[in-house]
Formats: sequence, structure tokens, C-alpha cells
Amino acid sequence: MDAVQYAPHLPIDVKAIDADVLVFSAYKLCGPHLGIAYGRRELLEAWRPYKARPAGTSGAGSRFETGSLPSELLGGFIATYGLPRTTDRVPIFLLNLPNVAASTLAADLAAQDFGVWSGGNFYALGLYERLNWGEALRVGISHYNTLAEVDQLTAALRRRAGVSSAPASGRTAKRLQPGAV
Repeated sequence: MDAVQYAPHLPIDVKAIDADVLVFSAYKLCGPHLGIAYGRRELLEAWRPYKARPAGTSGAGSRFETGSLPSELLGGFIATYGLPRTTDRVPIFLLNLPNVAASTLAADLAAQDFGVWSGGNFYALGLYERLNWGEALRVGISHYNTLAEVDQLTAALRRRAGVSSAPASGRTAKRLQPGAV
């Protein structure tokens, strides 16, 4: 299972979903470029590691290590967990506004310093093709975005959609830096 888009947002119980193999990238958690993999023990023990001198047979996963572990990357990964819970985390959104092309909306928002984009398959080509949704605006919100920034984006989307917007409840909006959302 490819969990690269899911892992940053919700816990994964590999036993409950009966995963044989599950992989994702730590960079999706704002961590270092480090691959993370889970493999069901029986499956890993049945596979032959392809490397010159496999590690010992104790520890099914360690048999697949390619040499010295990248300690600096592992240290960086440990430091990236951010919120110790999954509540209050937000995912990536794909959206369309009625009668507004996603590419036009992306350009309009970019002119307002929002880091959003449109087009492409957003790393999920199979799903993108299956949904047959066409172009969409991609908005990613992460732990470093403030509530004021989210309010500012929401207000910009509402204005572009022609929907009146009530002021945020006591929050002050600030200008986003390019690429911040």
C-alpha cells in the first residue's frame, strides 16, 4: 500500500487493514527524504534480500538494510512528528469552483501570494484518471500554517466564488508568503 498521502494525516493500523507491505515518505511529514516501510513478518522472512552481504536473520526488517543506517536522517525524522496527535491536522484539498477554471483560480490566488496549483495528477495518477474530474485546484495546509492564513485563503475562495463572507471570529488575517499554503 502506498500511504504517502495518508500517513501525515491519520494513524495507520497495519494489522487492522491487513497490510502486507505499506510505504510512505518522511518528507510528507515535513521530515527528511527518507523512505518508511512496513512489511508483514511472514512475508519479509520469505523474501530473499538482494544485496552483497545481508544482515543477520534476526529482525525481519533489518535483513533488508543496505548498510549503516542514515543516523542523521533518522534523527531528523524523529524530530518531525509535530503535533503528538492526529486531531487538528489537515489534509490536502482538491477543489473546483463553479464556472472558474482551476488554472485561472490558481493564477488569481498566486497573484495574492497563495502557494496553490492546478492540473497534473497530484501523485495519484490512478485515482485522478478514475475520478475523471479534470482539472482541480490543489491546496495543501500544514502544521506551519496559521488559522489566520486559512481564514485568508477561505475568504479569497469565497470572493472568487461570489459568496459573501462573514468576518472571522476575532482572528486577524495576515499576508501569506509564497508557497506557504
